Amino acid sequence: MSIYRSLKVNKLTLKNTMGAVCWLKCRYKMSENGETKDVGDNGSYPVGQSRTLDLTSLNIPENAWVTVYAGVSAGKANTGDVWFIYSKDYNATANFTITGTTLNNKISYGGISDMYGEEFVNSIKLNNQSGTVCALNCFYKINKEDEPTRIGSTGYINVGQSTTLDLDALEIPNSAWITAYVDVSAGKDGYSNVWFKFQKGNKKQASYTISGVINFTDVVFDKVENIK
Repeated sequence: MSIYRSLKVNKLTLKNTMGAVCWLKCRYKMSENGETKDVGDNGSYPVGQSRTLDLTSLNIPENAWVTVYAGVSAGKANTGDVWFIYSKDYNATANFTITGTTLNNKISYGGISDMYGEEFVNSIKLNNQSGTVCALNCFYKINKEDEPTRIGSTGYINVGQSTTLDLDALEIPNSAWITAYVDVSAGKDGYSNVWFKFQKGNKKQASYTISGVINFTDVVFDKVENIK
């Protein structure tokens, strides 16, 4: 069964841990039930290696659904079952791995690489467009490779509502990387992979939106805006 995520990407990576040579293409379509097309090919590669496909170099329409297509030498080709929205200017990579054998292989989704923005912010906002009741927290880390720390919390909000977290009131070091962490009531929490630097008193806000249901939500970055 295909899964459609509202997360945006402009690159796809496929790691080959299967016992055969494979090659990577992008499969895209304009709607969930639309006709699929395969584009791109950066050559075959053996087990233990990865390849990344830059979708911006291909003629893919903006906002098309995209996933990986793996061709397999003398075997069965396969397609990822997790789809994302293509956005030329959204510099994020969806990671996949192919496992198994030539005739019995599987493609697994392995997350989206973090994206780091240049703006400094001192506030985050959450728009709730999900079928959940949720609260906004902040995730922060000093260095990109660090494990994040969860801090601060707003009250719970219902679908159609929004909430804002003032980061100046929290003990976050200046220049720490921050993003939105969403506490989902009676469901699976989530956070955005889009990070910005915190600067106390900077008067800029990073806005995010949560969509989906209970245990299947996405937290997507919207924009950075000035605040009064």
